[in-house]
Amino acid sequence: TLVGAEVELIAVPGHAAQMYAVRVQDVLYAADALFGPEALGKHPLTFCVDSAAQKASAAALADLSGVRLILPGHGGPAEDLPALVSVNRASYERTTAAVRGALSGGAATADELLARVCNDLNIQMSNAPSVVLNRSVISAHLVELQQAGQVTQAVKDNRLLFQAT
Repeated sequence: TLVGAEVELIAVPGHAAQMYAVRVQDVLYAADALFGPEALGKHPLTFCVDSAAQKASAAALADLSGVRLILPGHGGPAEDLPALVSVNRASYERTTAAVRGALSGGAATADELLARVCNDLNIQMSNAPSVVLNRSVISAHLVELQQAGQVTQAVKDNRLLFQAT
């Protein structure tokens, strides 16, 4: 309880290893577990360290009842939690599908897959920090796909290659 209001911390790993959303009565600060639609449009490869956990955290927030106002980590306030969760989950799944699609071009390194995904999604990276961040996103989705048995990896000619199973 803080100043008479009940504060609830909700674990929402995925974007970061340890992250929490904060609920105070009917207001949910979703942190970076949810993004506003405009932020998702601007950054179609939403940063995450664990894409499976990111999806699960978003889905868990959809189950909260009595939320009137949502404050996403990026983007303006929202009033429809199920709709905001749906937009986020669709974006996260679109990234996984783009990585899966990039694998159809044959075995490739994470950097080669990043280029394929960016080309497919019409993303133009213009600086080193965006490459490093987006490589992390691709890697997280590769781990998810590997754990689902949809991707294998092998070292060939000193390169770590990923391939669809």
